[in-house]
Amino acid sequence: MFKIDFHVHSNLSYDCDTDLEEIANKCKENNLDAVVVADHNETILNVMEINGVTLIPAEEIFTRDGEIIGIFLSQKIEPFLSLSETVIRIKEQNGIVYVPHPVDFYRKGGIGLKKLNEIIEYVDIIEVMNYKTLTKLENFISRKIASKFNRRFGAGSDAHKVEDVGKCYIEFDTDNKQKVDSPYRLLELFNYPYFVKGTNRGLLKAINLKVRKMLNT
Repeated sequence: MFKIDFHVHSNLSYDCDTDLEEIANKCKENNLDAVVVADHNETILNVMEINGVTLIPAEEIFTRDGEIIGIFLSQKIEPFLSLSETVIRIKEQNGIVYVPHPVDFYRKGGIGLKKLNEIIEYVDIIEVMNYKTLTKLENFISRKIASKFNRRFGAGSDAHKVEDVGKCYIEFDTDNKQKVDSPYRLLELFNYPYFVKGTNRGLLKAINLKVRKMLNT
C-alpha cells in the first residue's frame, strides 16, 4: 500500500508551528509514504525527502472566493485573485488543482458548490475527507460531488498540529514505492484502486479544543 495525506500545514503557515522534520517523523510513525505540504499563501516549492517520507510542495491559496490548493507549483501564486484566475495560474505552471473542503458549514475557506461548478474543468482532485470538518455530512456531500463530476478523491488531515498529521489520507493499492516527484507521477497513482481513510474530528472535539485554548489564554 502507498499512503498520502493530501493536506498538511507547516510553520510556513501563519497559524502553524510544526516544522518539516516533525511532519516527516509523524508520517513515518503513521506509516505514510508521502504528504502534501500545503501552506497558506506559501510553499516549500521543491520536493523533499526526509526520513524516508516524500514531502510534496503545494500552496493553499486564499482567493476572493475561498481557498484552493495548487500542487507542484514552480513559483508562489499571489493571494486574493479571483478563483478562476488562480486555477488558471496553477495550470500555467502545470500544477495540480486540488479543491480542499469544498463544503464547509462552519469555516469560511470552502469555495462552495456554485464556484466549484464554475472551475470544474480545471479540477484534478476534490477533497472528500477533511479531518477538520465538524460533521460527516460535509464530507459526504463533497464525495457525492466528486463522483458526479468524475474527479479523483483526495483526503487530508488539514493538520496545523503535528498530532493531527495522518488523521485522513488516501491509501493506494500498490506496493510500488515509486518517487512521487512530479504531477504526472502523483496522478498516475490514481490508476490503482484506492481508498479514503480517516474521519472528521466532529463537533465535540472542536468545542473541547476551543475551550482548552480559552483556558490557556
